[in-house]
Amino acid sequence: MKCLAAGVAGAILLASAAQAQPVTRAQTAAESAPVIHLSCYRGPTERVIWDRPDGTFVEDLVAYGYDYANAEAIARTICTDQSLVGKPDAMAEALKAAMRSVPPAGRR
Repeated sequence: MKCLAAGVAGAILLASAAQAQPVTRAQTAAESAPVIHLSCYRGPTERVIWDRPDGTFVEDLVAYGYDYANAEAIARTICTDQSLVGKPDAMAEALKAAMRSVPPAGRR
């Protein structure tokens, strides 16, 4: 079902792009920038006993260019950091710092 929905969305995007004004290079780059969904499963307590990254978080890091092992390691590090519990902005900053210190192989 996901493939069908993606195909329909792509067809709609192509149809609307044909009628729109020309897109500048800066707009194209911004629109195609990868999105990483920073998503963690949090257990029922404030302690990080069962915490783990959700699949979309790891998949988005892989799509960005990380191999699966590094994507899983980065995501697990962010999701199991006790100091980041309940602080989405701090989690985002920690992810950015981790990605700067260990860039994916194709983006170095």
